[in-house]
Amino acid sequence: MAEFNIYVDPEAAHIVFHSGISVIMAGLDVTENAAITLNEIKTLKDKGKVSHLAYELLSFYNESGKQFGFIDSPIHDLCAVEYLIKPDIFSGKNYYVDIVTDNGISRGQTLADLRKVPKHKDNVFVLKQVDRKKFVETLVEGLEKLDKEV
Repeated sequence: MAEFNIYVDPEAAHIVFHSGISVIMAGLDVTENAAITLNEIKTLKDKGKVSHLAYELLSFYNESGKQFGFIDSPIHDLCAVEYLIKPDIFSGKNYYVDIVTDNGISRGQTLADLRKVPKHKDNVFVLKQVDRKKFVETLVEGLEKLDKEV
């Protein structure tokens, strides 16, 4: 399965992944584990204005996610922000990663070379796991800090 941001422009992703800049990738296997539960969302309701807004948004997001089979609400894009703030809540490994740019069924997929002796030099740090509890704690702490400033 291709992740949306790469699927919509795999040629651009290919250029970035092969540009030589530092690339950190959080695939769906990680971002879908970076989820907040409905009970955790409910705790935001009465904390402050910012937390209440997050409660409203995440409640809607949680409800709409049910049509795709989600019980909890993965916050995919927040992984990028939280990795910059607290990289220690993630673990990962360097790999050579390429992007499928063909127009077939695999278009936009990322392929990591998992061989013990890969043919190419590693070009991407691939996040493999996230500490879900610390991920949510970081989100809640940030919201609480903003609540005090509003």
